[in-house]
Amino acid sequence: MSKLLGEADSRVLRDSVSPHKVALLQLVLEYCVSAANARDRIVLPGDEDTYTEREERDFMFLLLQLLQIADMELKELVAMLQKVAKPKLMDKVLERLEELSEEGVRSIMDLFQTLQESLFQDPAPLLNKTSVLGLFVRRMILAFEKLSFSQVRNLHTRYRLYYECWQCTRSGQAHSRVNLDGRVSMGGCRVSMGGDDMSMMDDASMSILDMLPGDNADDTVDHEATTTAASGGEVGRYSQRQAEFFIAQQASLLQYNEQGCLAPQHLQQKINELLSSNPHLAEAHFLSYLNYLRVGEYCGAVDSLYHYFDRHTAAALETPPAGAANRSRQEEDPSCRGLRYAALTMAALHHHFKHKDEALKAVQEAIRMAQEANDHVCLQHALGWLQRLGVQGTGTSAYMLDRLVSKSSELNLAYLMSMGVQVFAKHNALASAQPSSIFEYLLKSDIINCQSSMSDLMSTSYAHKAALWNLYGKSEMSSLSSQLMLHLNTQQQGVYHSGEAECLALCHLAQIHADQGHYSLAHNLLASARQRFPSDSQHGSIWILCEQRIQFTRALRQGKLSLAQTAVNSIAAINAQEAAYCRILLDKERGNISQAQQAAVALLTECNTRTEDGEDSTQLACRVLCVQGELHCSVGNPTDAGGPLLSALTMAKSHNFTYLITLATLHIAHMQMYLDLPRRALCLIEGVMLSVLTDCGVHDKARAHCLYVKCKIAAVKNKPDEERKEELTKCISILEDALAWFRQSEAHFRVKDTLYYMAHLYHEVDNMTERNKCALQFKLLDLENPTHSPTAIAVL
Repeated sequence: MSKLLGEADSRVLRDSVSPHKVALLQLVLEYCVSAANARDRIVLPGDEDTYTEREERDFMFLLLQLLQIADMELKELVAMLQKVAKPKLMDKVLERLEELSEEGVRSIMDLFQTLQESLFQDPAPLLNKTSVLGLFVRRMILAFEKLSFSQVRNLHTRYRLYYECWQCTRSGQAHSRVNLDGRVSMGGCRVSMGGDDMSMMDDASMSILDMLPGDNADDTVDHEATTTAASGGEVGRYSQRQAEFFIAQQASLLQYNEQGCLAPQHLQQKINELLSSNPHLAEAHFLSYLNYLRVGEYCGAVDSLYHYFDRHTAAALETPPAGAANRSRQEEDPSCRGLRYAALTMAALHHHFKHKDEALKAVQEAIRMAQEANDHVCLQHALGWLQRLGVQGTGTSAYMLDRLVSKSSELNLAYLMSMGVQVFAKHNALASAQPSSIFEYLLKSDIINCQSSMSDLMSTSYAHKAALWNLYGKSEMSSLSSQLMLHLNTQQQGVYHSGEAECLALCHLAQIHADQGHYSLAHNLLASARQRFPSDSQHGSIWILCEQRIQFTRALRQGKLSLAQTAVNSIAAINAQEAAYCRILLDKERGNISQAQQAAVALLTECNTRTEDGEDSTQLACRVLCVQGELHCSVGNPTDAGGPLLSALTMAKSHNFTYLITLATLHIAHMQMYLDLPRRALCLIEGVMLSVLTDCGVHDKARAHCLYVKCKIAAVKNKPDEERKEELTKCISILEDALAWFRQSEAHFRVKDTLYYMAHLYHEVDNMTERNKCALQFKLLDLENPTHSPTAIAVL
């Protein structure tokens, strides 16, 4: 059976002549003749045959679109042409289409003869043979010449049905038309194809009353179903070339710009139409696999992938490559190459669904087959997958990456080499290498990307830089890298790259604006990400997670704990570890200190376990340790806060996490203030104040300044009154800056604490007017946002 199917597939023509294509050929012929006549005579203003440059461009774009899409009904074709074509040209085309319908088989044969003689005649052909239209016309001529006379007769019969269905729709007589033998058929036409003949059967049950106009429900006739049945089911049929173009276009959009691709349900419907027209087309199953992968449906993706490789291997067996007799025994089997790459694709599928063991087995199978065939290219791809599925940040992983990059360079695999260099940079970042060496690796990747014009890896490289700068706590450099990536010209063949890197850049900029208190701007950036990456797309979860993080932080600062709890529940559906960290912060705000401490210990244990397994959780572990220290200080036990805070500081310094170093240092200074060591705390704060002012958000700046003021006042409490009042006056000006930053970040409770503290300082310096103003502002704000948590005043 497979042999018979293979023989049938080998006889399938890449192009076939259909009634729709006959109408297109007639349109091309009349347009070329009309354009030639216009060139040979003097053009007068208002000439109906003359096209302006814009009109000619629109007409050509429409012709290109008609060549790419599936066959359609004549009424749809005419409706599209009437928007751009001149009325005189339309009348001529419709007149010729009517003649083709009435004059018999000879008219079809004359049309193709005229095409060959008129359009391509020397020395001045009307149509260039190598143009898009020229290639289309030549392919149709070749396909027509391969038809037998009975097939030509069948083509003309189908064309008559194609034209008469439009005539019925045009005249509104969907219930009555002349049959091929001159009889009148009532109602819908039932067409049966037998060999080379087409017979039409009348619906005898149709009464003459049904033809009369009235208010009967039976008067409503589905014209589309009638015309589709009458045209032999050819409407919506794709030729093989059209199907291949559609598949290549949609696959490219899925890879580079998912927003421009069809919706998943609509795309799957189109794929089913392609397979009904071209059941031998294996590439349609691969597009179906990509579509299922896009929505995360495992069963459909596996089934489509099996169908693709089954048909692809069967086609390879039927058409062995040239020179196979001079090759080794292993290479004589054309299915070997498909099978080993099928295993690699299956590994990618399992990795997408987090099936690590199954993915490793598939990679090992691909490696075994590639070694037997001595396929170094496949081995390099398998090595890349083996490294990705293995333990990250180890010596074995570094060795595999080094081997991947060096061997890819020898084999001129630029894409794999550039991607390997970027992964190597990420590996070194996890292994706490110096940042300068990491960015040097990314510079090498940029050079390779520019030399090979790989726009997707250019975007990925900028995304890596932004992530690394953010990891190192340099927010301005991170923002700059994200903006450079968004301004990068990533156009390839008219398609702009819009993938994970672009979504990450938008979300990162939104987070930076939210840290600076610009929530409206952050909302606009997330709205742009929502528009480009819908929630049901592959990368929709990225901006959803960022949006929920911002909402959680904002609600927590405003004291709206119920909204913060809702945001935590949303985060838990995407990232369980991040949700656990947010629950700790929420419990701290609610005053559930013991519960928060238990959750912090459990999360820290999980982070250590993931780090041992090769997954990076260092940054999260540092944040959890800082929260542990803050929890100890909030319950009046600062001595126990030293252990976790020093561990966080050591870990952050070993990985060059500047922001976390600053945060841990501030927490240690806060602990020392509670231990009555204000001068040491001041030294620590002054040492990191430059980093606070340059790279931290407004909320962290305000907290650092408030802590600095508290330590400063504690340090001068034993000084003379005059000197002490002078220092208090300086502290008030510092608190004014902190107050503005707290208001900008919408931290209402922090604003109340700052106002309360400023009122006391004004009282100390005998400024009663300003004291009363601060007290009034505190009272008004307390009415809107009453304080319920007793531990808020004891935290950093």
